[in-house]
Order: sequence, then structure tokens, then C-alpha cells
Amino acid sequence: QGRGLFAFVSPDGIHWTKQGEVIPYQPEWRHAFDSANVAFWSEAEQKYICYFRTWTDPERLRSISRTTSPDFQHWSQPVALNPNRPGEHLYTNQTHPYFRAPHIYIALPTRFVPGRGDAPEYDQQDVNATDILFMTTRAGSSKYDRLFTHAFIRPGLDPQQWKNRANYVALNVLPTGPAEMSIYHRSGDRYVLRTDGFVSVNAGSE
Repeated sequence: QGRGLFAFVSPDGIHWTKQGEVIPYQPEWRHAFDSANVAFWSEAEQKYICYFRTWTDPERLRSISRTTSPDFQHWSQPVALNPNRPGEHLYTNQTHPYFRAPHIYIALPTRFVPGRGDAPEYDQQDVNATDILFMTTRAGSSKYDRLFTHAFIRPGLDPQQWKNRANYVALNVLPTGPAEMSIYHRSGDRYVLRTDGFVSVNAGSE
């Protein structure tokens, strides 16, 4: 008891009261919830949705499960989505309804790659790299679409972005202009896309 996810309520978004554990820890998950677990009200499904950290079995890869609730107190039996490719850890999920099509959920998970990258100063043995992926799922679905398997946001040229656990984005893609939307990175950078511009297509002259 006490190792699961807890519900908090607030009348003003400032002062919060703990309501108790609502999604209990299950021993077979091992290290579940050690992530940025996300919950939201789904207009499309008319219920609360929670995407949270679990692990695949037997590969022991960090992954994602989903559960739903009509009242934020009583949650369904979680369903393991496990969208991982072979050997791929999904450290976060950052799944949320897309503001222009709330029946489509956008996910911008951090992919964790052990044994690559540059070690941080505090632990020279911790040589791991991260990048940001782009995935989608739909309201009510128990799987993610992994059409695009390459990195959506790469570490880039900054050596600091190749440090262990350096690449995370904030929850939600936000409209920030008449024809743009933004993704905010933990580095303080803002990544700007044209509205609906997650994917582009180009072709040659013939």
C-alpha cells in the first residue's frame, strides 16, 4: 500500500488536498510509476484517462499502460500498451488530446538508450542518451501508432543534450499563434511547428 498513484483535489489550482491512493501498485510491475504519469479528462471518451509507467515482460523495458475512470476514484484494470520497438525504453509518455482533434491523442515520449551518449559529471558510469519520439493513439484505443520510428526531436549539436536523461518535453502541444503551435523542452527551448505540422511530405519534380 502507498506505492501507487494518489489523487489530489483543489478548488483553485493552488491549495491541494490528498484524496488517497487510486491506482494501487502491483508487484509484478516492478518500479511502475517512476515517470511523468499523466491523467486527463477525455471529451471524446467522457471519462478520465491515465497513461503511466510499467515495464514489459520478460524484456524488462520501460513502457506504458492505460487505465480509465468515470470519477477519478475508481479505475479500470490497466491495459499494457507496450509500444516499444526491440530494446527500446520509453522513459515518459506525455500522452494528451490534440487541441484541434481531441479524439486523437499525441504522445511525445522520451526514448532512453542505455550505453550511448555522454556521462554527466556526477556519475561517469551513467553513459546513456535520450531523444523525443512522436506517437499517436485514438480515444478508446489500446495501442499506439508507431508509423514514425525515428527521433522527432534529436539531441542536436549541444553536448549537454547528450547527457543522461537530458531530453524531456513538457506535457501538451500548445497553440502559440494563428498558424503555429509549440512544444516546450526542459532546456528552455521552444520548438515551433506550423499548425497540424507534425508531418510533412515533399516530392521531386517528376
